[in-house]
Amino acid sequence: MQTSNQALSLIQTAEGFEPSAYLCPAGQVTIGYGNTCWEDGEPVHLGDEIDEAGATQLLWSYMRNEVEPALDRLIKVPLQIHQRDAFASFVFNLGEAKVRNYTLTRLINEQAPTAEICDWWVKYRIGGGKPL
Repeated sequence: MQTSNQALSLIQTAEGFEPSAYLCPAGQVTIGYGNTCWEDGEPVHLGDEIDEAGATQLLWSYMRNEVEPALDRLIKVPLQIHQRDAFASFVFNLGEAKVRNYTLTRLINEQAPTAEICDWWVKYRIGGGKPL
């Protein structure tokens, strides 16, 4: 199952659009809607520029080529599309390697009660040592 347009919209809203590369709160060089690398895998560098259409395409490409395969590796239980979209946004922001060992991922795979998952979800809102 692929993520929906809602996942893209969620990320775009949360990240906001920046045409010029900048340092995000976590100290990563970022561009567009929060991407840290180009489609060819080359890292974004300060001074790089992108237009909004290019940023949307870059985000979709990253979602299809990186995030969706990561979701398939990380989550072993069926999710509703809105749950998958939300977790896709989570993986987009934190990366597969980190998310793999998180309690949140374990709770989802154990099909823990929604309230318990939500309680854990908010614990991951820190970036660069600050609540976001």
